[in-house]
Amino acid sequence: PDFWQIAYTGTTNILNNPAGKDTDGDGVTDYNAYLQGINPNLPKVQVGPGWNLLSISYSGPVDALIAAINTQNNIIGAAKWFYNGTAYEWLDYRTGAASPFTVIQNEAIYVESTGVFSFIPPPAPSSVTTYNFVVGWNPMSRVLGSSLTIQQLKDSIDPRPLGTEPHKLVAVAVYRGGAWNIYNFVTQTATGPIKLSLSEALSRHAGYMLNFASNVDWKLAN
Repeated sequence: PDFWQIAYTGTTNILNNPAGKDTDGDGVTDYNAYLQGINPNLPKVQVGPGWNLLSISYSGPVDALIAAINTQNNIIGAAKWFYNGTAYEWLDYRTGAASPFTVIQNEAIYVESTGVFSFIPPPAPSSVTTYNFVVGWNPMSRVLGSSLTIQQLKDSIDPRPLGTEPHKLVAVAVYRGGAWNIYNFVTQTATGPIKLSLSEALSRHAGYMLNFASNVDWKLAN
């Protein structure tokens, strides 16, 4: 439809584009992206040395995921922060070992790398994802939706004005610039070397940590 063409290409001439054009290099041509109704402009996921909190549209065993994205053999491990229904656990995986946990599409995952590289993420397996947030810090991946700012995230989860008590969503955090950067919705302040703003768009491939004062179920659609 014209809406898709204008939103992602700025024109209504997608059918006139070269058949093999692949703007984001993900292996899906712009024309096939048009047929599937997906964004043809998604970049590769960039990974740096050390720990990276990533948003990856994948559900399945962590060892299979690492095998698929470890194109330059830089990944030496992965981990996730997990709530088991009673308490939080730090689940760790070392590359080459048996899979100790399953990755869920809407959860951010920590990946440990020895160097800089990039990979093409797998396509999102669902057009709608449901998040079941609990009290405290929760890993979140934003694998769906064409655009979502920190303000829009907050308003969608907790539509009450900033400063209204009690809060459901307390804070959002992202690991960037070698440190945690946090925006606190209660105090309306940003901390960390790279100050988050309400107008900042959440990256599709960066993982986020969300802090909640109460349990919240939330759906995000493409």
